[in-house]
Amino acid sequence: MGDPFANYWILYSELIDKLVAHKDFDEAVRCAERLTAHYPGLALAWMRYAELLLKANQFDRADCAFERALVLDSKHPELALSYARRLKDKKEFLKALELTTEICERRP
Repeated sequence: MGDPFANYWILYSELIDKLVAHKDFDEAVRCAERLTAHYPGLALAWMRYAELLLKANQFDRADCAFERALVLDSKHPELALSYARRLKDKKEFLKALELTTEICERRP
């Protein structure tokens, strides 16, 4: 039967990928919301949600989701870089630079 967590995550991730491929970003966002409801403490779920919100042009909600993800895992390099790109797009260059500098300083 496998790990229910992994099975649910995989199922929703595959569904989201198909929705994105068909450019149905609103439904993909709804699916990602379900993931964050099931896994509220998982930074990866919040990052995925934030990235989908960006595709759906829901920028303020995306920023909130990125910030929530960073609270959950401030050391996740992919998450930090994704949010730094968003900050750059918002022309918040200093915040983006600070975030990327922190990532680089943590590299082994």
